[in-house]
Amino acid sequence: MNKSFIALLVVAFILFANQTNAQTILTEGNPEIINNIEFGYVITNIQSKEDYERYEVKFYATNNGCSKFIPLKQSVSFSEKPQNVLGEFSCMNATGKRFTNKGRTLTLPDWNYTIQNDIDGRGVIGKQIRLGYLLRKGQSISATEIILTPKGEKPQVKIFAPNLAEL
Repeated sequence: MNKSFIALLVVAFILFANQTNAQTILTEGNPEIINNIEFGYVITNIQSKEDYERYEVKFYATNNGCSKFIPLKQSVSFSEKPQNVLGEFSCMNATGKRFTNKGRTLTLPDWNYTIQNDIDGRGVIGKQIRLGYLLRKGQSISATEIILTPKGEKPQVKIFAPNLAEL
């Protein structure tokens, strides 16, 4: 093989790996827009303890673009992540003390279809079929988590957001 072709493949692989594993550092009150989805967090409560800070953090994602869709996969192995992950927030300086989490994963809600007509006389009217997962335009998803950090440190949060198909 040509050396320039091999070099091109290596560069393409590195660029692809960086795009699929892109993680963005967030600051409170300054959301990041990734694939037309606004990711951010807000600290709703702070308590100072003897050797750590206790933060109640609300993580959120708001779809500002087209509806985002993840089709349902039929085969799932036990080792892979859930199919419906919208974004994974992780606090880099969280201690995990007292069995608290170090982040939060936001997931997409199910997208179901209800059968309206009797197909071939089988009597399946009203049955719901899950087609996948959907985040509609303008829809927001949020979750609150307790994060503990060392005394005097604010949470340092990063977000990993996989690419989602548009509908």
